[in-house]
Amino acid sequence: DIRQGNYVYDLVRLDSLFLAVYRGNIILSRDIGLTWTDTGIRCERICASGSLLVGMSWPSLRFSTDAGKTWEGRSSGLPPDFSIGGFDVTGDTIVALGELTIPIDNYLRAVFLSTNAGRNWTFVPGGYRKDGGCIESLIGFHGGCLYMLCRQKIWRRSIHELVTAV
Repeated sequence: DIRQGNYVYDLVRLDSLFLAVYRGNIILSRDIGLTWTDTGIRCERICASGSLLVGMSWPSLRFSTDAGKTWEGRSSGLPPDFSIGGFDVTGDTIVALGELTIPIDNYLRAVFLSTNAGRNWTFVPGGYRKDGGCIESLIGFHGGCLYMLCRQKIWRRSIHELVTAV
């Protein structure tokens, strides 16, 4: 029972449907949170944009377009060694930040972009940072811009610039 002091993460609302992440699974409520059902879908984070639900199940993303009834993975264009550390969604545009494994146990921060709800992904080659600096975390989308944290500073880049850089 979620009222027993356990943590609920990423509460998302779609009309009268509520979804959240609880004990590593997606839970949903169709009665404004009075009762909850565990879907059994493993997930660490969830976001919504319109009717699109996106859930992160490390190291990949899952998608639902039917209010959480069914979920599918969409990874066309994402390399198998890409571990997603953060993502955000606005409309059908999704940005995923993570790490690519490179030889000799090294990692490279990378940004991938999807403009069709995760059906296809494109690597953004340096287009996310004009000065080539490191990205520590993805903050999110707001007002058509992508916000990230780099060296304890917040910077932004318009989604239009990212799409045309690809």
